[in-house]
Amino acid sequence: MTKENVKILLVDDDSIDRRTVKHAFKKLNIPNEIIEANHGASAFEILEGKHAKLSLDQPFLVLLDINMPVLDGFGFLNKIRNHKQLKKAIVFILTTSNNERDRLKAYDYQVAGYLVKSSLEKDFLDKFRMLHKFIQSVEFLEQGSYA
Repeated sequence: MTKENVKILLVDDDSIDRRTVKHAFKKLNIPNEIIEANHGASAFEILEGKHAKLSLDQPFLVLLDINMPVLDGFGFLNKIRNHKQLKKAIVFILTTSNNERDRLKAYDYQVAGYLVKSSLEKDFLDKFRMLHKFIQSVEFLEQGSYA
């Protein structure tokens, strides 16, 4: 496995935010493929292989917004942390919420990190540089290792 094989599941209901994340990856020459979902229910279908058009194999990393329709970020976290094959998934929160209760709740679900979206481009790009370093530095579980 090469680190470029690690796919990113970007779960955010805001299409502008999704586009901004994709632009940041491109600007920083981060080669990892981004799969998009606009809410937690769609993301969960992708991870379970039940989505009509999209699928995602291991290894992957999830970038998750909190405030979304249909199934919000915490509902998504609850579902995957209680799912036999998905409970070990690496999830980073990427949200506008700087609320202490949200951070505490996210870490209760064993997220790898809590990133607050910033309108400052350098700060925003720094977050993705860190994610790229994370992807390059850690060992991911391979397909079939999550059971």
